[in-house]
Amino acid sequence: MKQVIIFIVWVIFMTVSFQTNATAKKCPQLLYQQPDTLVATLATLNLSQYNGQSVDALLSNLPSGITEMKITGWHSIRKAEILHVIYPNKVVVEIHVKQFHHMNPNWVNTPTPAQNWDITLFRQEAIAFSIAFNGGVCINGCENEYK
Repeated sequence: MKQVIIFIVWVIFMTVSFQTNATAKKCPQLLYQQPDTLVATLATLNLSQYNGQSVDALLSNLPSGITEMKITGWHSIRKAEILHVIYPNKVVVEIHVKQFHHMNPNWVNTPTPAQNWDITLFRQEAIAFSIAFNGGVCINGCENEYK
């Protein structure tokens, strides 16, 4: 009897596991959908109202819970453009800057460009546009996704 129960539990586990994997392959964004207030807040935030304002203006109005911020390049690895504001579960806000007046966006010849890019100075720059993502799926500012 004990073996039958173990077998039934194993079959149920395998069935649920298979269905989860099949759903993830059809719609990988479902794995990262966050039905919480963070995603809802980011989805309804008027990101375009911060265009032309300092990066700090937007940062001060983003929800709490940021786990990391890092600067990366976009079209060229040799020039800074994006501040990635990272939340848990792959929720990210990208803040794009095109014209720099406070920070040198160029990559000095070092192994890691981030060593040359100062977030404190980046935060003073004017925002060109911003985009919010939930697990790689655009949830706000999507018209700017391929600029």
